[in-house]
Amino acid sequence: SIVNFSKKYSTGGFSALKAVVTVCLKSETDTPFAVIDKSQGVKAAMELKIRENLLAFQNTLALNDEETLKRVVDKILSAKKIEIYGIFNSGIVATSFCYQLIQLGIPATFVSDTLMCAISASMLDQDSLVIAISASGRTKEILDAVKMARNNGVSVICLTANGNSPLTQVSDEVLLCASSGMTVSDRSEEIRLSQYLIVDTLCAYLRSI
Repeated sequence: SIVNFSKKYSTGGFSALKAVVTVCLKSETDTPFAVIDKSQGVKAAMELKIRENLLAFQNTLALNDEETLKRVVDKILSAKKIEIYGIFNSGIVATSFCYQLIQLGIPATFVSDTLMCAISASMLDQDSLVIAISASGRTKEILDAVKMARNNGVSVICLTANGNSPLTQVSDEVLLCASSGMTVSDRSEEIRLSQYLIVDTLCAYLRSI
């Protein structure tokens, strides 16, 4: 019953559910909401950020299983053309991902213009691959582009912090990024760094092949 419940409410089973619960709970021993005490100095603030980001990375690791990551790598290697969609903060991550893939000799482009995402997706075919990056999983322009790509038989990988978002429902593979659960104001930055962690991990593994 626990396993079935975990699969229903979180991608990745019981381990992923535990990570989600961890993200939602605040630590009683750490500074609440990552409040910086200026009397402790800049270095103390740096130490706090390191702890928060490390926890975000650990939560992200727990949310993604080996099988999903391997399937994502296989899709990247087999695609004749890869388009990466990301807007605003996610667009920064999409740009980094694209450049790293190009350096590896993998044909990739990124689209961050809100008007061009769907137009570009409409020209893809079954040999293409779309990687959609959206922390909320609800960005309308990204969703429209993904739906257009799916109509053309294109496989879709999404990178999101929301495992129950509309984007995950229209994606073939889902990669989840997490925050530390310790902060509210900096949550988006922690998620962005977790997105970088996944992107850098995939590219590091691709370099080893």
